[in-house]
Amino acid sequence: LARDLHDSVSQTIFSMTLTAQAARILLDRDPGRVPEQLDHLQSLAKNALGEMRSLIQHLRPPSLEREGLTACLRRLVLDRKMQDGLTVELIIQGERRLPLPVEEAIYRVVQEALNNVVKHAGVTFASVTLQLDPAPIGLCIEDQGRGFDPAALTGAAGHVGLFSMAERIQSLGGQLVIESSPGTGTRVCVQDLPVQESEYA
Repeated sequence: LARDLHDSVSQTIFSMTLTAQAARILLDRDPGRVPEQLDHLQSLAKNALGEMRSLIQHLRPPSLEREGLTACLRRLVLDRKMQDGLTVELIIQGERRLPLPVEEAIYRVVQEALNNVVKHAGVTFASVTLQLDPAPIGLCIEDQGRGFDPAALTGAAGHVGLFSMAERIQSLGGQLVIESSPGTGTRVCVQDLPVQESEYA
C-alpha cells in the first residue's frame, strides 16, 4: 500500500503543489494564464481522487464471501465505466462458486489489470474472459492499447501490481502469463489454476 501511495497519489499531489505555486506566480505576472493552471489543477485533483478510490477499494473490496465472484466482477466493470470511462466486455463461461482464496485471487488480478489499462493503455475498451467450467480455471484480460515490453520490467521499481498478481496466482498453483509488446496491446492471462471438485463452495 505504501508503494502504491508513493507511485500514484503522492506524485499527483506533488504535481498539484507545483501547479498551485505556478498559478500564484502567474496571478501577478500574467493573470490571463491563471485559468489554464486552475484547469490543470482540477484535472490533477480528479486523478488523485480516482487513485484514492482505487486504493480504498483494495482495502475494502466487495464481499466475495457473501455475493460471489461473478457479482463482484460485474460491479467492478460498472464502477470502471462510471469512474474512468472504461468499457469492459465481461464474458463468464460457467456459473459456480469457487473456494474463497481462489475467488479473491481472480478478483484482484482483474482489478489490477483494469487499473493498468486505465493508467497506461490509452484506450477506453478492454475485455475480461473468465472460464469457470471444469478445472483448471482460466482468465484473460485483454486490451488493444499501447503495450509494453514485459521483460523490461524484471526487477523494475513501480510495478508492484504486476508482481503481486503473479505471486497471488503462483501461490495457488497457477501461472500468470503476460503477453505484450509496444504498440500491440496487452493480454494478462491466468492459466492452469487448479481447483479440486471437493473444494468448491
